[in-house]
Amino acid sequence: MNEVDLTQKIEQRLLMIVAHAGDANAKVFDAIDEYESGDTERAYAILDEAQKELLIAHRSQYELMNEEAQGEEIVPSILMIHAMDICMNAANSIQYTKRLIALLETKK
Repeated sequence: MNEVDLTQKIEQRLLMIVAHAGDANAKVFDAIDEYESGDTERAYAILDEAQKELLIAHRSQYELMNEEAQGEEIVPSILMIHAMDICMNAANSIQYTKRLIALLETKK
């Protein structure tokens, strides 16, 4: 694979990470809105959807790491940093929101 094709392949994977992790993060806010409106069950269902989106992002991330481990040169970029950042933020947001809802439920 030539360098241009490899770069495009990497960018495509990174954009996939950004899209799915971004969707996961947006779903976290939807879940919070549902909880605030009193629908705890729906809030947890949306968090499960967020987790599924994050899993797709993590699979793309794993593919990149696997390619690098097999000798492909993966050059860091601003897009890569953004993709990893939004992925990490989504993962943290999902976990924190689940814990917060569970805590609030014990206080009812």
